[in-house]
Amino acid sequence: LTDADARYRLVADSVYDVVLRVRDGRILWVSPSLTRELGWAPEDWIGHHIYEFLLPDDKRAMALDQVEAYANETAVKRFQLRDHSGRYHHVETHTRQVRTDAGQSDGLVTTFRTIDAEVRAEAELDRRVKLDDLTGALKRDAALAELSAIVSRVRRSPGQYTALAFCDVDDFKAINDALGHAGGDQWLAAAARRIAETIRSVDILARMGGDEF
Repeated sequence: LTDADARYRLVADSVYDVVLRVRDGRILWVSPSLTRELGWAPEDWIGHHIYEFLLPDDKRAMALDQVEAYANETAVKRFQLRDHSGRYHHVETHTRQVRTDAGQSDGLVTTFRTIDAEVRAEAELDRRVKLDDLTGALKRDAALAELSAIVSRVRRSPGQYTALAFCDVDDFKAINDALGHAGGDQWLAAAARRIAETIRSVDILARMGGDEF
């Protein structure tokens, strides 16, 4: 038993992910890796409800996560948890139900790790996919997807309308010929800024290609 205890302690102390043992939302045990990931000592969490450290907007999602886990599924979700300094960090959790030797439900076990870097990278990739680097406007495919969603909402809401304005730059080829492509790029960026200044915050600006907005 002493050897087994030492082995389990070695695993608990060395594992990268944080491991939580939870019953009725209360934390019964947490691995020492909590300190490395979020700056808390394990005893800071033991006995507390997990919601105390969760971003308030994520409470409903975590409740659904627990329902999935109690349905004998391994629930994989993303939340934001508060570190010791009060800042929130993105985490990815894996949660499953714990059963006794008699087969009775005995709470949940959750593992998680911080994924701030991954979330930032995904957001940057999403931005590059959707936004035109030169003007900051939506790219064509993203704009068409937004327009499709808007039309669907309007059709489901009698009495509501939407409008679309389409414009391009007159004689843009002459601008490129006179100023070069770098000068033309500056002109397009300035045009996009001016259009953006005239529309509402809820409106969408898209560059459909070339000099077309």
